[in-house]
Parts: sequence; structure tokens; C-alpha cells
Amino acid sequence: MSNVRIRPFEESDKPILADLYVRCFAEPPWYEVFTPEEVMADIDAVRSYPESILFVAEEENRPIGAAWGFSIVRSASVFRLLSDAHDRHSFYHSELFVDPHARSRGVARQLVSHMLLEARDRGFNRGSVRTSVDQAIVQRLYLKGYSFTVIAEESVVSKKTIDGIETEQPDRRLIMTGWLPTKPWWNIGCGH
Repeated sequence: MSNVRIRPFEESDKPILADLYVRCFAEPPWYEVFTPEEVMADIDAVRSYPESILFVAEEENRPIGAAWGFSIVRSASVFRLLSDAHDRHSFYHSELFVDPHARSRGVARQLVSHMLLEARDRGFNRGSVRTSVDQAIVQRLYLKGYSFTVIAEESVVSKKTIDGIETEQPDRRLIMTGWLPTKPWWNIGCGH
């Protein structure tokens, strides 16, 4: 992990991150199929939001992961599930993905820490994230590492492509919120 550097997104990252995103979200539990062009268009949309934050994890001058987010009001499907006034003005962590070869080394934790601290610096006090109930690692990161709490669950039907066959599959998603950290995760004392 000592070789990993977290830095702001650069335009030249877009095609590399789009390809990585496509590969990561084709894996379980997501089984989602995207084209790199769709992902690049989504990145452009996120970058158009003045409050957006995009960070890249880089190793040996090559992007190996990314995280991005923006104001929760831009995600209507999550915003409608929030009832607390503080949460309705939170920073929404929209995407997090890491190259499979770089996982289990704390890269995701570094990306999240940098993003949440930057959101705090930009005036957000609270954060929100939505993930599948099957994503235990993401849940643990937010619940234990940042003391977020689950405030809502939703049942959704997702299009998944498993063994080349597109199907609609039920899924449960968790919405978690919490206060943003005022110092990096490694100073919080969360035991990670």
C-alpha cells in the first residue's frame, strides 16, 4: 500500500477508469453491464456538478481505483429515503471501485477517507452512501470505520448479466448516513 497515492481526478484518467469500472461492476454481486462510453458520460455528468469530488488511487503511475460523490440532492432515489434534515443536506458517496489485484490493501479505505475529508472541507457535515446487503466490506468500512448507521433499506430489481444472460434480480440496498470525520481514518482509532 505504500506505493498507492490518492489524488484528484484528471481528464486523462477517464478511459482507464471507465474500463476498470466496467470490469469491477461485472463482478458479483453487481453483475452489471456497462460500456466504457456510458461510464465516461457519467463521469462527465458528475464533474459538471460544482460540489462533486472525484479521487483516484494510483500505483506506479496507473489508476487502480476511484471514488466520487456529490450532494445527496442529485440522487433522487436515495434522497427520497432520507427523513432527517441533516441527512437531506449530506454528501453522497456515489461510486467506489478498486482493481481486483489491488484489493485487501486498504485502497478503498484511503479513497473514502480522502473523499469524506474533502467533503467536510467543502462544508458538508454529514455523509450518505447506498450499497447492496451483499457488500459486507463496504458496510463494515462505513459502519465501523466511520460510525455511520443504517437508516433505510430498499428492495430493488436490478438488471444483471450472469453467464451472458440478462435477467432481472431482486436486491436489497442499505442506506447509511453519519457525521463526516474531522481527521483521517488512521487517526480516528477505529482499529483498522
